[in-house]
Amino acid sequence: MTEIKQALAIFDEICEDCSIPKNVRESIREISKMLKNKEQSMDLIIDTVMQRIDELNNDPNLPMYTRTQMWSVVSLLES
Repeated sequence: MTEIKQALAIFDEICEDCSIPKNVRESIREISKMLKNKEQSMDLIIDTVMQRIDELNNDPNLPMYTRTQMWSVVSLLES
């Protein structure tokens, strides 16, 4: 579970960055809520989160360093 806590910390850092487009920050907040949800299967949640991250990474307005942070989260969640 420490990987999820690390992922949430990265998401919090991204959400506090004002240079990130607002729609991306809102999507990341939604993803964070999904990761905090304990009612569903964690495997299902992680799969959904990784799909959402993939969609966000296709956003041309996303700064490159944020894209790198999000791939770090994918790497954490895959382990």
